[in-house]
Amino acid sequence: MIKKAALNNYEKDLINSKSLKEIIPYFAGKKIHYFLRTNSTQDTAKGLADTGEKEGTVVLAERQSYGRGRFSRNWFSPRGGLWFSIILYPKISPEKNLQFSLITAISLCETLGKMFNIKPLIKWPNDIIYNEKKLGGILVESALISNRVKWTIIGAGLNVNNVLSAGIRKKAVSLKSILRYRINRTKLLAEILKNYYFNYKIFKIKGFKYFRTKFQRYSFLNNKNIKVEEGGRIYSGVVKEIDENGFLWIRLKNKIIRKILAGTILKYE
Repeated sequence: MIKKAALNNYEKDLINSKSLKEIIPYFAGKKIHYFLRTNSTQDTAKGLADTGEKEGTVVLAERQSYGRGRFSRNWFSPRGGLWFSIILYPKISPEKNLQFSLITAISLCETLGKMFNIKPLIKWPNDIIYNEKKLGGILVESALISNRVKWTIIGAGLNVNNVLSAGIRKKAVSLKSILRYRINRTKLLAEILKNYYFNYKIFKIKGFKYFRTKFQRYSFLNNKNIKVEEGGRIYSGVVKEIDENGFLWIRLKNKIIRKILAGTILKYE
């Protein structure tokens, strides 16, 4: 049985989904689906998108039983972090999905910098890094109809107040461990969503080209020697730039410039 004091502290630490609707004018007519626990906010959001849930709707969970990242990698999602997914219906071609990951990453970095005066960086294509440790990650999934995007789900996971195990601490970090105090996750999520919706509105009008310079400022891989895997092949070279489509360009050892469309960074220095 949970003691009353412990229960009160538990309730205070929960995200206030009602306050989110009051804080964010964009949510007029939209929904926040809030769960104490769900298997995956991505899977829940995909089911809602298939039924026509409104654009901008958020699926939010205190815990995920089966959270995942790219390539179905497990994502540890205990209470205290931010685990959420956003439903969008963009009128774009499938190859532009990468750009959603980058815009989401920019939105997260901008918000964290504004609120906490820190500068996290983006490890292309979907990781948020602080002092070379993973602070967050992004997963973008879409359904297609006739080679057009039917819906896109933007999933984000951010280590906030959650406790990281000893093994994970070698590669990951939380905001609480960086700042040395407990974060108000309701306010943080509200600011992230406000900034994301603002950037999304600009993206629909101006495309990723508008965000390219911003991304370069936050890019963790600028001028680094990297090893990247794409399509079963491994390439080594120096990162040159991110182009206006969000693709990574590297200069190989033979001085040939190669475009990476959707790779995994295996090593960097």
